[in-house]
Amino acid sequence: MILQPVLAILAMMTVVAQSDLKHRQIKGLAQGLQALFGFGILALALSQEIRSYVTSHTPIAVRSVFLAPVLSAMSLPWLYMLLVLRRYEELFWRLKIGPQKATGLKWYAIRKTVSKLRLRADAIQIFTQIHALDLMQVQEREDVDRLLADGC
Repeated sequence: MILQPVLAILAMMTVVAQSDLKHRQIKGLAQGLQALFGFGILALALSQEIRSYVTSHTPIAVRSVFLAPVLSAMSLPWLYMLLVLRRYEELFWRLKIGPQKATGLKWYAIRKTVSKLRLRADAIQIFTQIHALDLMQVQEREDVDRLLADGC
């Protein structure tokens, strides 16, 4: 608790010293003290870890350490699927914009686009950037086929 205000004051001193040339010596002193405090905190943390080595390797401690990274890694496929769905939704909004289209044509375009682009988020993004205006002007199935033949 005491270190936070001290480190904040040292950081402010460093910023002020960098902005004014006449405080060049204070800058060196403040940076040296910041480094000293940083190494002191690191040494303290390491010494406490070495002292509690025996108790820190219980199954409960290991589980608590590894639980967050494992759960984060397990959520990556879901996050990727959300990204893909968001990009598809952005792409299919283009079908709703522009001239009126038949419902069958919209579903045909969606089905063909998904079967062509699959789950590749980068390909969906590139296709959207290149063919955004063309997708709004689609009026027939041949237009959709032509876009998908040109597009990926």
